[in-house]
Amino acid sequence: MSPTYPPRGLPTCLLTAKTSETDVVLGLGLGADDFISKPFRIRELFARVSAALRRGRLAASTVNADTFMIGSARIDARRFLVVTDEPPDQPLTIRELGLLKEFAEHPGEVLSRDALLDKVWGVNYAGGTRTLDQHIVQVRRKLGKSGDLIETVRGVGYRLRGF
Repeated sequence: MSPTYPPRGLPTCLLTAKTSETDVVLGLGLGADDFISKPFRIRELFARVSAALRRGRLAASTVNADTFMIGSARIDARRFLVVTDEPPDQPLTIRELGLLKEFAEHPGEVLSRDALLDKVWGVNYAGGTRTLDQHIVQVRRKLGKSGDLIETVRGVGYRLRGF
């Protein structure tokens, strides 16, 4: 399989002398994330590139694909499996997969226990946070070495480290 260009997740900004609406529409239609026409101001260029990189990170962390990565563990959402360097593949429950998706969608953010319960179990969940804590233990175990990336934030909740 040949590599794709640009590499997946890398934002593309077109810096060009072309200024017609047709050129802009064509460039964006071909997959560019931004179209910057000359002459441009250097601070505006930096701001646009920074914004494209932020959007690229957000898109990379968005979980709408069939598979996504947490550390070196690959999560196959379609088959409810965690694939690590340490066979065998680990099956996931629907709640465990929901937790992994939440962490992948919000890397580096502290997610409160209540927010995780609302998002994964549903707003009307009446149980305690101990259920969540036990699920986190299982998710960490199934992620193998990458399980250490899920960090406990005492008194608040959890965060996916490394981002």
